[in-house]
Amino acid sequence: MLGGNTAGQNLGDEDPAPEPTPTDEPTRLLRALASHLTGAACQGGLRTAPRAPSDRAPSTDRATGGDTMGKQRITVCLPPVGPDGLKQAIGQAMAPFWYDREDRPHPDWVGEWSYWFVSGAGCLFDVLPGHEDDPRLVRYDDWTELPEVLPPSRCHGGPRGILDLDTPRAAEARRAAGNWTAYHAFADRYPPVLPFHHFAERARTLEPEHAREAAVAAFREQPLIQAIEADPALEERFTSDPALHLDEDLETYVTRHVAAVLPTPALLTLDGRWVEGGGPDYERMFNACLDGLPGDTMVVRVLYHS
Repeated sequence: MLGGNTAGQNLGDEDPAPEPTPTDEPTRLLRALASHLTGAACQGGLRTAPRAPSDRAPSTDRATGGDTMGKQRITVCLPPVGPDGLKQAIGQAMAPFWYDREDRPHPDWVGEWSYWFVSGAGCLFDVLPGHEDDPRLVRYDDWTELPEVLPPSRCHGGPRGILDLDTPRAAEARRAAGNWTAYHAFADRYPPVLPFHHFAERARTLEPEHAREAAVAAFREQPLIQAIEADPALEERFTSDPALHLDEDLETYVTRHVAAVLPTPALLTLDGRWVEGGGPDYERMFNACLDGLPGDTMVVRVLYHS
């Protein structure tokens, strides 16, 4: 069951607050995050296949274009394997979850995929400096029609020991810390802001046809929201509901964003379990799994049709 294959990822206002260049603080937060992530194992509280199709949330994939509703990415963990045997190894690992397998475990069993491709577009791995020429690195994308030319520092997969998981985490920690600091410096110039759900709850007493309109109007009366809506760059940076996304302490905000850098919607573990989920528990599990793998484990991004 081979892949490719059926069965076989300017602050725009007067006197804008300057964007900080955080250094020591993101480093400290990364260390705290590492401790936080390694506290989880590849188990518990998360959906594991097989399960009924009604449990599956609709998915989109920004990197696939066109028909995206049934496609999403999975990170596949494999025992050591060379380039010539990689697709066969992926096929063998994915085989128990094929929709059309004949030896169904029970009558109500539902599979996970109908075809798949090696493809990490949108969620490529970084390569550990000094290992860019390792022939085990996966440089091709089965999903793209034209040959892909990746920079030496990027790949769709490879041995865990030569994948650089820390650099993208550190970059996200710096970005998130800078964004949090800039937002709070900007927000301090205005009265405290409330999230939209506060106004939605308050409008529940109104007639349904008027409730949302009233909630939106009240939400948008807040001076900070007006300032953000007046500048598309601010709205893109701080979101349209900043109290919902940024009203938490710096460490929590940075930890949440860093934990989301590497996970794909699903993970196929080295011991053969298909795990899906979302939110902090899944992200913690995903990161702990990758961090704990032996260095020669192959880790590959795969795009599958579900």
